[in-house]
Amino acid sequence: MQRSIFRAVLWALAGLAGLAVVLFYATWIWTSYTRMAALPPGTSANMDFAAFWAAAKIGVAGDWAASFDRAAFTAAMNPAPRTDGARMLWLYPPGFMAVLLPFGALSFTWAWIAFGALSIGVFAAALWPLRQGLGGWFWATMGGPAVLVCLSLGQTALLFAGMTVLVIEALRHARPARAVRAGLWCALLTLKPQLVLAIGVALLAGRHWRAFVWAAAGGALIVGLTLIYPGLAYWQALAAELQRAAALIPGTGLVRIMVTPFGTAQVLGAGAVAHATYLAVAAVALAALAWIWAQRDLAHDWKGAALCLATPLATPYALYYELVLILVAGVYLWRAAGPQGLVWRLWAGLFWALPVIGYYQLPDPGFAFVSPVLVVALAHITITAWRGGTPLESPESNEADRSPPQPSP
Repeated sequence: MQRSIFRAVLWALAGLAGLAVVLFYATWIWTSYTRMAALPPGTSANMDFAAFWAAAKIGVAGDWAASFDRAAFTAAMNPAPRTDGARMLWLYPPGFMAVLLPFGALSFTWAWIAFGALSIGVFAAALWPLRQGLGGWFWATMGGPAVLVCLSLGQTALLFAGMTVLVIEALRHARPARAVRAGLWCALLTLKPQLVLAIGVALLAGRHWRAFVWAAAGGALIVGLTLIYPGLAYWQALAAELQRAAALIPGTGLVRIMVTPFGTAQVLGAGAVAHATYLAVAAVALAALAWIWAQRDLAHDWKGAALCLATPLATPYALYYELVLILVAGVYLWRAAGPQGLVWRLWAGLFWALPVIGYYQLPDPGFAFVSPVLVVALAHITITAWRGGTPLESPESNEADRSPPQPSP
């Protein structure tokens, strides 16, 4: 009798969870459709991609630094009036504006479609070699809630998550050509600099010297070229805009959609120590990441999962669309755990569902719960690796780490 009741309760909870997921997908898809369907020619929808499109248009016009002139920037977006009083800002280095230039020649709708196609294309291409051992989880990942959020908003997180996977996979085998490839992908990731800190720590701790040198050289080349054009004035305007934005953020609703320790502290009313909280958590997370990547006998999939988890913990400002990188962490955990790793697959399932859980907790506490979840998950991986637990010795995950056999002398 008790088992029947327990089973009925589980089925009821599963049904409610399924309904919540369906409503989440329906809401985001319908919102995207209604935004784009009624869009007058020459205008942009009220979504994140409007900022990228406006910056691209300004870049095409030639005066890149005008993207920091708020009146000119708003005029370039030509958005429909907002009811919440929010204002889009441009906070990217000039290298990323160069990437966006082709989209400035398109209408907003076609630019949004093209950018989404580029983002999902890079993401799918990066994950495709990992599909072995995932089964249906590969397709669940490709259609995950975090992917939908990025595509709907026209956000960059999907593109940069794919590039992060390309870095991790290029480091899987100790070969010079792969190290160069990893370094060059890292250099491109400097176009969103807040993502690079954790990768830099992983490269140094894992003794990937060649990749680190190529990443540094590539990043320096990108910065050097942008100092020639659009010039130092752009960087000075960017620094000033970042300072203004940093002063404004704590008093806005953005903290409720952050997935960082800084955002969590702000939501919990500990704004006075929010930066100190971030620094403390980031230091511990990066130390754990360094130790994990320093382990030569640890399967590479576990290192990939740890890097994805540590990245948002190592930056003060990362919003909920960055959860696509945590979705990737679930892919690596699923592969590394093997058929017997139920606990790790439960982690992957939780990572998949994080955008849905956070969405239903808006406006308060919003996504404040995410950074503690990431800390616990990273701690779980670290402690299990330290103890030498059998889940870290999965034949599936270790097989991919083995270099080709060398002939005997």
